[in-house]
Amino acid sequence: MRELHSHKDLGFHSGLISDVTLELVECGALTGARKSIDPGIIVTGAVFGSERLHEFSADPSVRMHGVSYTHEVPVIATIDNYVSINGGMMVDLYGQVVADNLTGMKMRRRLFRLYTLIFARNSSAPGIADLTDTESGSRPSLRLPGG
Repeated sequence: MRELHSHKDLGFHSGLISDVTLELVECGALTGARKSIDPGIIVTGAVFGSERLHEFSADPSVRMHGVSYTHEVPVIATIDNYVSINGGMMVDLYGQVVADNLTGMKMRRRLFRLYTLIFARNSSAPGIADLTDTESGSRPSLRLPGG
């Protein structure tokens, strides 16, 4: 998300904020000024990052909500130009996305990597998939590591 530093008036509606979110606020890219709902408010369900981020999360511009608000299709449908940015490590031929891994698990004296999948219920992807054919300008985006 650091590529977004040069943007202006971005909004934020997500299940999680991190230190990168705070960087976007500090550089002026993330203001929420043009959000169609919750203008000027960072909507999130969890805070994961530094102590400075946790202190920032008490700011009136940050509003905590449960998944019934952060990931609910009818709520997301009211957000104009919503772009869902999800991360993954790889995609299989069926379109399933590997979200994370645990490296170093020893099984039968061999080193394995254990991968887990993003399940539709744990992501805003189903909501954004339902919205891509509308006139709202909403669209999904999946970011994979380069290499």
